Order: sequence, then C-alpha cells, then structure tokens
Amino acid sequence: MLPGSSSLRFDMHLPLNIPQAQGLEQSIGRIFRMAQAFANRNIRIRGVSFPHAPISEKRVYRRYFGVPVYFSQAFAGIHAEHSELQAELKSSNSVIHRLALDYIDKNIAPVASGLSERVRQTLLLTMGTGKGTKAEIASILKMHPRTLQRHLHGEGENFEIIREDVYKAAALRFLRDSDLPLKQIASLLGFSEHSSLTRACNRWFSASPAQIRASK
Repeated sequence: MLPGSSSLRFDMHLPLNIPQAQGLEQSIGRIFRMAQAFANRNIRIRGVSFPHAPISEKRVYRRYFGVPVYFSQAFAGIHAEHSELQAELKSSNSVIHRLALDYIDKNIAPVASGLSERVRQTLLLTMGTGKGTKAEIASILKMHPRTLQRHLHGEGENFEIIREDVYKAAALRFLRDSDLPLKQIASLLGFSEHSSLTRACNRWFSASPAQIRASK
C-alpha cells in the first residue's frame, strides 16, 4: 500500500493449479476504467499493484492505466488518495441502482459470512505485517483467542489448518506468478529464515521453492 493512500484490494479464490494473473489484470482494468467513467471528475489514482510479474511489456500497463504500476507486490489493488473515496458520481439513477442490485442478487453468489471466511480474509489482509498468530487475528476480530477457536470448531474448522491453507496458496502464487526474491516471500509468509520456507514447501508440495519457481 502506498503511504497516504487508500487501497481497493482484489483477491481471487481459485484452485491452486489455476493461474490468476490474467484474471486479476482484467478485473482491475475494468474497475479502473469504470471508476474514471462514473466519477464527476478524474479520480486521482496513485498507482496499481499486482502480485505477479508483468505478462506484457511494462509500457503497455503504463499506457493503459496512466499511473505507476508495481509488480511482485503483496497483493493486487488500486491505490488512490483518501479523499477520492468521497468522489461524487456523474449522475445517480435510483431505477438503474435497483436493477443493478437485483442482477447481483440473482446472478452472483454471496460471499460466505462465517467466521472461518472472516479469518481467511483477515490472514490475507495482514500477510506481510507480521500479525498472523491466533491471538493477533482474534484481537483484530475483537474476540478472545479461545472464543475464536471455539466458534471455528463449531463450524468444523481449526485456526491452524486455515492459516496453513492460506499460506500454502499464497506461497504457490508468489513462487509461480511473481519474481519476488525467496527471502522476501519467506518474510511475507511469516518465516524468519529462508530455510523455514524450504521446509514448508517440501511439506506442502514435495518440492523446494527453487523447483517450484523453475517449473512455472
């Protein structure tokens, strides 16, 4: 996230074997253009970030977005001035608004609202901040760690298993889709040493980080 800016973050929940780079770029590109088209004025976008390496020449991205584009970042997002969140739309139409909401209700599946999904999202949002323990996530969610674990158990879930799944998926995407140094990937995933990342990858994928990266 750029200092002094607000970020609209994008995550795609796909099976581990499905690349997401192209889908992320298309989604962010469309939202970027829609925001510019519907606002009463040019929105001051400060930058765009992607977690993967560029899949086209960098000048193509700069020409499309017209702002700095950062690659191999912790997450995909659009970064704008805080004040831009209050930008007025060119026009508002209550009928179109209702039609849009009706379309969303009928055609887009609702996001799961259970605690386990909130924990997953919080782990993603805090990745790279050094705050990924059960106590830290529970604090962010305004509950005691034992209360968190009890409610997760009621959903048939376990905090350690959820965190393992989130970090496993993130490790694969960082290794396969980005050019981030292995040391930085280890840090993002909360490992104090590169060797810890290597052991985790051998456990998750039966391959070392270097082998996973070489196979992309």
